[in-house]
Amino acid sequence: MQQVTRSTIVQSMITINRDRVLPADGEVVARGGQEVTAVQVVARMPQNLDFHILPVAEQLRLSTEDLKKHLLVTEGADVQVGTELIGKRGMFKKPYASPIDGEIYRIQEGRIILQRTTGWLELRAMVPGRVIEQIPGRGVIVQTKGSQIQAVWGSGKEANGALKVAGERDEPLTAAHFSIETSKHLVVAGRIDDQQALHAAVKNKVGGLIVGSIKAHLLPAVRALPFPVIVTAGIGRLPMSLPVYAILTKGEDREAALFGDPATSRNGQCEIIIPYEDGEKVDSPAANEPITIGSKVRVSRAPYQSHVGEVIKLYVRMQTTDLGTRAHGVDVRLADGREIFVPYANLDAIR
Repeated sequence: MQQVTRSTIVQSMITINRDRVLPADGEVVARGGQEVTAVQVVARMPQNLDFHILPVAEQLRLSTEDLKKHLLVTEGADVQVGTELIGKRGMFKKPYASPIDGEIYRIQEGRIILQRTTGWLELRAMVPGRVIEQIPGRGVIVQTKGSQIQAVWGSGKEANGALKVAGERDEPLTAAHFSIETSKHLVVAGRIDDQQALHAAVKNKVGGLIVGSIKAHLLPAVRALPFPVIVTAGIGRLPMSLPVYAILTKGEDREAALFGDPATSRNGQCEIIIPYEDGEKVDSPAANEPITIGSKVRVSRAPYQSHVGEVIKLYVRMQTTDLGTRAHGVDVRLADGREIFVPYANLDAIR
């Protein structure tokens, strides 16, 4: 029968192609074949966030139709401080000029709406590597080598910094885990159970958090944090899986990158990348390889959710589950030695 399972990459050494793409059209500044550092800007775009409304018709005592006759600008035009918006010269006591740098966003009902140019949104590589492809007007693809961990949830932000393991894989994060040694670091812990831990992380000015799980009621507060949070196992009270914790522990004190927005990834998953210069180069695994005897898998449903194990038997025919239903699946030996039957729909293949 055809297997239908999700695939999650948890690899200690792998070749990684990471997309770095602007949210809208901009300027790509990195060239194909160029070696880049993690902090190097690879693309950029103007960042327009602020609006300024000028009630021109009211101030000059003009009708909407009369105002249209004297406009010197059109929608979409760029303006600087002092750019004259209204003519003809001599009709008014003084020139009516733009008070800001920006763009004419809209002209309606006798008003000119300016969109302020607040600067540039600069897109950094986030990982050291080589640009293997340019995406015209949007960004680049950077190839690097190292550890890659795909996660189940992220808070939407990204950051890089040195890894610091603050707790065991099944230990809740508390204020006691933070010190001067964790400031600006990407802090690794088992799980987040309460908001006090989040307050302590903000106070300590950490660069990011990596945990196995988080309580569902904390998700809104986590999204509002100034740094990214990556969840590797699931929502609830789950330990971080052994393979993930082992990779993060091995990478302690190394620079890593957190990508907490699945929309920025070609596979639609949040991820952690720990670049390495040494070690053997390994090709990226195929996400659609079938599960076989010996495959590493993670259970995605209760009562064994987040448990990692090894496939020890494949079934051709459907088997009866603990709930009395019938499904195609496999037998899995968990890390503690227990052997359980798991339907394919409840498996997450670890590549």
